[in-house]
Amino acid sequence: MLSVLSSYIQTLQYLRALVEAPVFENVTDGHSVVGSKLRPQHADGVYMRWASAVSAQPRPKKSWVRNAVEWLAVITTSVLLVSLAKHYLVEPFFIPSGSMESTLNVRDRVLVNKVTYRFQDIGRLDVIVFKEPVTSGRAGNDHNDLIKRVMGLSGETIESRSGIIYVNGNPLPDAHKLSENGNDIPFQVIPAGKVWVMGDNRAHSLDSRAFGPVDKSEIVGQAFVKVWPPSAIRTL
Repeated sequence: MLSVLSSYIQTLQYLRALVEAPVFENVTDGHSVVGSKLRPQHADGVYMRWASAVSAQPRPKKSWVRNAVEWLAVITTSVLLVSLAKHYLVEPFFIPSGSMESTLNVRDRVLVNKVTYRFQDIGRLDVIVFKEPVTSGRAGNDHNDLIKRVMGLSGETIESRSGIIYVNGNPLPDAHKLSENGNDIPFQVIPAGKVWVMGDNRAHSLDSRAFGPVDKSEIVGQAFVKVWPPSAIRTL
């Protein structure tokens, strides 16, 4: 990928050099030399000088070819940078269901940082996007992207009693309780390389209670900010 990007940048530099090649004028006959490396000099009574240095002459207008090349370079560069950023850095996601209410509502949009977990560990209560496990039981899920909150980390124990979730025997804050009519989580150890995830809307969320812990390799990234609607922009 880096080699392709390097070749692309070199091509853009070549195009820029081509359209911005210096123009020299022969003062005697007005003949122009494009791209020459000649310097101002005196030869047989003929003076060569930079065309841009002749203040008496108006600056020539850019040709349509030069304008077209410059715009093509700008547009292509912009598309490439956006594509690279979306694929490797940050990607927007649309919230299609109410499983994360009231933190995230239907039709909200969030930005997901795709590189953060390359430099730091997953944290408890992080909001993450991941590929839906095939064990979810939903026919034709086609490996959809899901968004949930991390409740337990690799090697920890998790369970719930009377709606209260316990991690390593310690209760989580009341804000993360199960719904009163929900089924309790049986005591279990979260396997290495996996995390336990749950939706904030406990009563209406397909999460680790249904498909088990999520493999870290299936995590797309961390949702770190809600960007839509504008009136509700905030970090997560």
